[in-house]
Amino acid sequence: MFKFNKKKIIREFVYFMIRISGLPILVRKFIQRNTVTILTFHNIRYETAQLLFHFIHRKYNPISLKLYIKCLYDKIPDLLPPRALIITLDDGYKENYHLLELMKKTGIVPTVFLCSDMPDTNKDYWFRLVGNRKISNNLKKVSNKDRLTILKDFKPEAASQVRDRVVLNRKEIGEMLPYSDFQSHTQSHPVLTRCTDSEVVEEVAGSKKVLKEKFGLEIYALAYPNGSFGDREMNILKEQGYLCGLGLNYGLNTILTNPYSLSRVPVNDNAGINEIIVKSAGIYDFFVKWLFPVKKYI
Repeated sequence: MFKFNKKKIIREFVYFMIRISGLPILVRKFIQRNTVTILTFHNIRYETAQLLFHFIHRKYNPISLKLYIKCLYDKIPDLLPPRALIITLDDGYKENYHLLELMKKTGIVPTVFLCSDMPDTNKDYWFRLVGNRKISNNLKKVSNKDRLTILKDFKPEAASQVRDRVVLNRKEIGEMLPYSDFQSHTQSHPVLTRCTDSEVVEEVAGSKKVLKEKFGLEIYALAYPNGSFGDREMNILKEQGYLCGLGLNYGLNTILTNPYSLSRVPVNDNAGINEIIVKSAGIYDFFVKWLFPVKKYI
């Protein structure tokens, strides 16, 4: 039976109206010309990826995160094309493997952020096992120690069931490696700002070590889980040999941006073309996150 989703219809209408207003064109032409836009997805739907890759090739210049970081550290802006754009995928869901043919065909090199505890296992993320957004959000507000204690006693019905694999395995990572860039998303996806100093170091250093030794990956970047970070987290990343950290804070990346505070624009995994166009221009994030800021768990 058809289910009427009023919020989704209103949201799509807003995206459509912003698109036809011409604002995305103006932003691309005058604001994004000398900036680097970083989009982030998670378990992106294949149909959305097709729309995304096609649109980016027509309106932007896709680059790799590695190229941007090189330009940022070497201060060589001439290597950055106008309207540069980077695609990132958080959590390394197994469905990301289905994008391989698109990567080969288009030459777009996305960065996939992996939690080192997850690949090649049947584990699931703690926030998925909880299965309730309100509970999950509340757990992000408590200390990491309290979160782990609560999760230990929390026994959702789904936890007792045999679960299918959620994250990429070794074979899939190996096949994707020539066409994508795998980086760190910590070990177990805690909110780092709710962790002790030693817990942050363990999550950051441990992830880098495992991903390198177990999967042969060159780790230089970390995406902060939940987009939550502060000066402490940035300093620890630097101490542990990372070259950059990526959050979910609103802003435009340039050749002068702090490499440990790179901004990303989150896009829904099932986004249509209107949302892709509007969010790629950063317009949605400007109005919602800048004009109507929401307190983050930091």
